Amino acid sequence: MKKKMIALLAGALLTMAASNAMAAFAVGDLYRVVYNRAGSVEVATDLGSISSLLAGGAVTADTFSLSQVTGATSANDLYVAYYASTGSTGTAYVGTPSAPTTGSRKFSYFNTGYQNNQAYFQSLSPTATTVVASQSYINSYNSQMNTAGNIGTLAGYLPTAANSGNAIGDQNLATLLASGGKTTLYSIPGSAYVMTGTATNLVLATNFNTATGIGSTSLVPAATPTPIPAAAYLLGSGLLGLVGIRRKQK
Repeated sequence: MKKKMIALLAGALLTMAASNAMAAFAVGDLYRVVYNRAGSVEVATDLGSISSLLAGGAVTADTFSLSQVTGATSANDLYVAYYASTGSTGTAYVGTPSAPTTGSRKFSYFNTGYQNNQAYFQSLSPTATTVVASQSYINSYNSQMNTAGNIGTLAGYLPTAANSGNAIGDQNLATLLASGGKTTLYSIPGSAYVMTGTATNLVLATNFNTATGIGSTSLVPAATPTPIPAAAYLLGSGLLGLVGIRRKQK
């Protein structure tokens, strides 16, 4: 009897572990949302744990398709946003071409919107890493992460000093691709008010094939120092040897 109970308990624990491993759209994960401002759906992808990505992990390989987004016919119609939150006392992350600066919106508002948003995405499918969500639903990205009347801009949470209330976290895909497709992820501390964002070592590349209408996200490798070839050291030691010989001859 005792052996049966132990086996049942072990099985239950394994099931719980497996379900947790498969759970998508958890708080602390980095989300990518692609949508058309004139459309009715948004394509959301869980790119993985923000802590894992910052430590050098790989992004989820899921793609998005132009055909998934209602009313979109080209990259000009698509907008993309990257964002995350590590919790009520943690840090907010947002992908943007320029650093977020001091604003009047509280981090707690951003975090609450993020948690409502992630709960909605998870309710669509607890295990899928990409879902097609209703843009008009109360807990969608467009509804929860927009406060300035500009759909999906994150502007109400993270304004810029130069253009308070204008978009910093929401990028037109065609414009993004024209500038190399790179988005720097900035971290914003969980303080009372949004302060200047700090660039992380995470740079995201948004890729898009205009022929197939398929897009994806990849990580831009961090720059590494160029190693000095061994031949250079040999050349240097040889030159030093010649100098020494000349001095002896003199």
